Amino acid sequence: MKDQDLQIPPDETQTNVPSKRHAVREWTLLFTALVMGVALALFVFIVPLPYVIYSPGPTVNVLGEQGGQPILEVEGGSVDPADGELRLVTIGERGGPGKGSVTLADIIAAWIKPGYDVKTYESVYGKQDLTAEQVEEASQAQMQSSQSTAPIAALDYLGYDLQATITVAAAVEGSPAVDVFQPGDELVSIRTPDGQVHPMNRPSAPFSLMETIPPGTELDVTVIRDGVQEVIPVASYADPTNPAGDGSKLGLLLTVDAPLPLDVQFHLEKIGGPSAGTVFALGVVDLLSDGPLTAGKSIAATGTVDYAGHVGPIGGIVQKMYGASRDGAEWFLAPADNCAEVQGNIPRGLEVVSVRTLADAVAAVEAIADNEASGLPRCSDISAQS
Repeated sequence: MKDQDLQIPPDETQTNVPSKRHAVREWTLLFTALVMGVALALFVFIVPLPYVIYSPGPTVNVLGEQGGQPILEVEGGSVDPADGELRLVTIGERGGPGKGSVTLADIIAAWIKPGYDVKTYESVYGKQDLTAEQVEEASQAQMQSSQSTAPIAALDYLGYDLQATITVAAAVEGSPAVDVFQPGDELVSIRTPDGQVHPMNRPSAPFSLMETIPPGTELDVTVIRDGVQEVIPVASYADPTNPAGDGSKLGLLLTVDAPLPLDVQFHLEKIGGPSAGTVFALGVVDLLSDGPLTAGKSIAATGTVDYAGHVGPIGGIVQKMYGASRDGAEWFLAPADNCAEVQGNIPRGLEVVSVRTLADAVAAVEAIADNEASGLPRCSDISAQS
């Protein structure tokens, strides 16, 4: 037999080795891909990340009711549900203490949704190990402050004769008042360089006066300390947080005790923060005015308010605008100092009016009610530097 005609039977064991190795490799790759897919899914949908997501929160008509009870009650004032709406606006939060966790899927969804915002946890809460109870306690304290300040600002605007006791809580660090005033000093009067003595017996007195005083003005402040009246010289200084603002600062944190001539009560649960002051004050003015202030219109408003009726900036303005628009408001009153954030972020169909004082806010509501709002200052028309 010739060599080339010799046939050797194949070794089945040897020929099957490559195919078995191939199958094992395929299963290994498939298993690895499955594990990686599960790990990726866990990371995207389950693993918490140190971020906070803000969203449009619920809004509340302060002229309406909650749980069958009027949200705002003012002695001698009343409101008809058909009179219109003054909407308090809020933001929703996820990722803060007691507010659940944030995943990558949540962050991606928030980037897509209009009116949402994503911030790092540290940029919001710092490195403090805060509990949900601590955050809620601070939020409710801010709300209580708004509810105590707003009626005073409203009644002062309406011309009520409000008498007040104004006391030093603390001196502002870095101001000329440090080591000069003491906590508990009761303000009696302030004497300006022109010789005029300004009594400090109204809630708005020190704040309104300092608006007219240039930085560096030497003032004589009369206080009662430990039952003895003293005159303390001090120089006013520019507000470092608002260098372009009018007037100057006294450098004191003040507490104001001003008994109200009528009873004002708020019945509002599960909402905190400082930004409802302006809408609360508007509500008080509405209830004490002849006829409805809004004339059936739906108007949202936000901003802190102080005893002198100044409207201050707040956080979450974009989320609050979207919440107001979602709930049917056509008008939104925003603090002038928030206008830079407002520009380019206004929901379609919402008109945003800039206000600096409670008087501005009341005038805006009246103009909207009278269908004469064309001349009101819009945030969209104001320079970002204003």
